[in-house]
Amino acid sequence: MVEQKVSTLYTLGMKRSEIVAYLDVYLGLESFEGMDRSLNGLVVGGPEKEVRKVAFAVDACHATFEKAIAEGADLLIVHHGSTGVLPCRLLGHTISASVPC
Repeated sequence: MVEQKVSTLYTLGMKRSEIVAYLDVYLGLESFEGMDRSLNGLVVGGPEKEVRKVAFAVDACHATFEKAIAEGADLLIVHHGSTGVLPCRLLGHTISASVPC
């Protein structure tokens, strides 16, 4: 098993929706629609909240989630999303699941 690393940065207290909207435009999310089965953009999200600390990692998995929580992150941004047979978005819910790395 590869050790999962998390890097963090602090914001000036932006709303999550503001950060997601900016990244969607900056990364040209619309240009990736229909190219593959990947889910790009916000995949897991609960109620709207202010984001003061953002964590960044390569893989979305249980170890990464645990490290982001330990760092006090309000938002986790990853390069490789959670893998599964049929990816799905989980928005507006509290999530309690274990995703292996």
